[in-house]
Amino acid sequence: MRILLVASEVTPFSQSGGLAEVVGSLPSALAEVDGDVEVAVVTPLYRGARERIEAAGLTLRDTGFDVAVAFPAADAVCRVRVVKVSARVVQVFLDCPPLFDREGLYGDASGDFSDNWLRFAVLSRAALSVWPAIWPHPPDVIHGHDWQAAMAAVFVRKLGWTVPTVVTVHNLAFQGAFPKRIMEDLGLGWQLFRPRAMESFDRASFLKGGLAMADAVTTVSPTGAREIYTPEVGAGLDAFLVHDVVPVVGIVNGIDTVKWDPRTGDGIASKYGPGDHAGKALCRRDLVSAHGLEVDERDLLLGMVTRMTDQKGVDLLAELIGELDDLGARLIVLGSGEAHYERELTELATQHRGSFALTVGFDESLARRIFAGADCLLMPSRFEPCGLSQLYAMRYGTVPIVNPVGGLRDTVTDPGDEGLVAGAGSGVWMKECNHSALRAAVRRVARLRRRDPRGWTALVEACLGHDASWRASAIRYLELYRRCGERPRGPSAALSQ
Repeated sequence: MRILLVASEVTPFSQSGGLAEVVGSLPSALAEVDGDVEVAVVTPLYRGARERIEAAGLTLRDTGFDVAVAFPAADAVCRVRVVKVSARVVQVFLDCPPLFDREGLYGDASGDFSDNWLRFAVLSRAALSVWPAIWPHPPDVIHGHDWQAAMAAVFVRKLGWTVPTVVTVHNLAFQGAFPKRIMEDLGLGWQLFRPRAMESFDRASFLKGGLAMADAVTTVSPTGAREIYTPEVGAGLDAFLVHDVVPVVGIVNGIDTVKWDPRTGDGIASKYGPGDHAGKALCRRDLVSAHGLEVDERDLLLGMVTRMTDQKGVDLLAELIGELDDLGARLIVLGSGEAHYERELTELATQHRGSFALTVGFDESLARRIFAGADCLLMPSRFEPCGLSQLYAMRYGTVPIVNPVGGLRDTVTDPGDEGLVAGAGSGVWMKECNHSALRAAVRRVARLRRRDPRGWTALVEACLGHDASWRASAIRYLELYRRCGERPRGPSAALSQ
């Protein structure tokens, strides 16, 4: 089976968030599960990618193959360049400097690029034509991720191809909605500009189009798949998803368990693992020392690695920070996002030196040290399609404190205090998504850690033993691909109505 994955970013070559981590690790898992699988991942060749390829010890090869994309509004030519990741995984880069050789992936300091509609339409269309540069035959399935690649499913149907398509929604809040004139600019035709296809509040939505056309739709956790049918989480698409899209399948994300492994000691103060937690105490001291916190061994050390947005519950931190002394806790936050949160937390870090430390920005090496050195990770998200930070935290024996929504409910188990100290759970659930519930969860964990050291060790051991690998999820994706390939396909309802 030849699988063509299309995405706007992929680690370690380009990254703005968790999407890149998923796209970077899923292909190898698919190939490991089935020896007959070949995977090609298609992304843009952004500025700086060549340096990252070289840093990874890989070679960027010019295939000598060009893909020309002609839209009524503009033409683009993409040179196809490839990196051999493994025997059956190849990374394909679309080299088109006018569209992709820019300072940012999606925008710069002044905001999103005004031509993102063209940039990612080119990605989606050009990706369909790269296969002659890498394979003797066309792909057996095309899998687009998020709005930037969802249009691949639209172009497949417009071309009249029968190859099955899958669209995965990582975050339904981002839908790629643009002025409706792009229907003509991209030669899509106005028959697609309807509420049951691409029309969304008088704008053209890339994500809606992909969802309407795809043979299969997935999101990144089973609970998340159920939640998007509700007005609270459906981001305005809940009725559309119920009536005009194939049933959404929830497949939880995994992580690269080789890259994120405390047993190697890579990037952390000391290695450790199941059955041997001594190194984690050293990682804790290293993290505390680096941030100048005043921490007693009995204090609970909290970490948070996040985007600073309402979705992530960052607004709940302000009151919590003022209560850290009373709770017997300390907090380290790494993240960036909305300017007013960055300013507010920066002021609080000045006011609460010794109990709260903040780093604005993203630093993977510091994130790794927080996952390894903290006792607990805070994730009070209002919605969370899957979440990766809780998986990294558990991999490092750090107990997640979560609002049990979406993938957080699917990956973090809270059987109550008796179950936790018996090693039967992996984290703590908030009862609601508000400040008092977050404070109560922190107090509960702090009390458990102080009163029952042996039970705490059992909880840490349970986290270290949590299976966050891609294997089970990769098997489910392969089953889904095969079902799509077996299903007869006629004209798309979105095209024919």
